[in-house]
Amino acid sequence: MNSLNINTSTTFSTYLSLRQKIRNAEDPDNPGLIRQFLDLPPPTNQNTKAVYRAHLLAQFQLLLDTLADECLPPHWRCQCLDHIYIPLLSLQCVAECKQSKQQVLSLIHELRVTSHYLQPGLLT
Repeated sequence: MNSLNINTSTTFSTYLSLRQKIRNAEDPDNPGLIRQFLDLPPPTNQNTKAVYRAHLLAQFQLLLDTLADECLPPHWRCQCLDHIYIPLLSLQCVAECKQSKQQVLSLIHELRVTSHYLQPGLLT
């Protein structure tokens, strides 16, 4: 096995582990997990714009799903809300065509509606 495959599998393993910890709030007193997850490169050896966009969309969706899960501790959900702008702004930066820009606007709207609906539960 060459070093590229080892690095890719290690990155993928780390990606999956952090993703699970964030989604299930397995370590809710460690908000650094979110930043560590967001700093990971896409877990693939293909470096295309489409792969990068899919990676950013997956990050956004994970944070949004975690934010919306009312079974998780409110402070953990607030941490997800505090960090969700990172993949969203990156998506905005890489949006070149009209369809991509519209998708970002849709995500912003979805976040706005979701956070407005969940706001009372986050303040407890």
